[in-house]
Amino acid sequence: MSTHIREASPADTYRVYQLLSGSTLNNRSLSLAARRRLHNSRWSGDQAHHGYLLEDGGEVVGFLGTLFTTRTIGNVDSRFCEIHSWYVEDAYRNNGISLFLPVLALRNTHTILNYTPTKGVYEIGKKFGFSDLETEILLLYPIPMSVRRLHITDRKWQVAEHLAGTDLGIFEDHIDVPCHHLVVLDPSRSAPPLYLLMKSMRRRWYEPFGRLLYASDFSRFAEVADALCWRLSLRFGWQCIAVDAARFDAHKPTGLSRKIKREIPSQYFSKLIDRKSLYPLYSQPLLQGYPLH
Repeated sequence: MSTHIREASPADTYRVYQLLSGSTLNNRSLSLAARRRLHNSRWSGDQAHHGYLLEDGGEVVGFLGTLFTTRTIGNVDSRFCEIHSWYVEDAYRNNGISLFLPVLALRNTHTILNYTPTKGVYEIGKKFGFSDLETEILLLYPIPMSVRRLHITDRKWQVAEHLAGTDLGIFEDHIDVPCHHLVVLDPSRSAPPLYLLMKSMRRRWYEPFGRLLYASDFSRFAEVADALCWRLSLRFGWQCIAVDAARFDAHKPTGLSRKIKREIPSQYFSKLIDRKSLYPLYSQPLLQGYPLH
């Protein structure tokens, strides 16, 4: 076997799609259109490639996807690289790690993320110094324990009117992404609008749920959770709302909830950013409409 590694270009999208469609990855059912979104994302800036290919005689036998983003954390612009869709055919397993080495050698990249590792990839990440990111999920159940009056809007033009600064930037960056933008107003108190970015997902076809990816103020969300969760679940047909449990270490949400452990935690590697500053916003699962993450 004469194999080599090279950067993946938009012209390789169909061959990557063919490889991953026959893989064992959970995201193997993503459509070709969803795969192409990675090459059309405004998040990537001037990044010319979106992963690395393992080739043997011109045949694609392995792939590691990358999604590069630049975000402002603590008034400092930080460069991120998310890895995803790491797969090699069985006959080339010994060459799989060579797809990962170019990521480790990246310059001017402050943080590497993996939101959807497989068990094997998780163990590799541990060996290279990756830390756990999301380890537990909090499930919030739509039991109407409070009839507290809340005004909720999901009309994008109305949402934008209530936002400014960082929240407006997040809204504009995700305006064309399949997710829900919500503003919650509490007429009983004079407080800034609560901005939420959420996604409709399903574990199985009969288990739809909502995923809370970002809140402008998680402590305020915790205060109104009992009045908010059942309203949102009715509106979108969710059985519950799931969120990273670490977001509520200091503020337990009102209403009925329980924690569950992720079977395989997400991971990150960074010497500059702590896990509390990392939100799953600029991510491959969100950009491609992946229903399981």
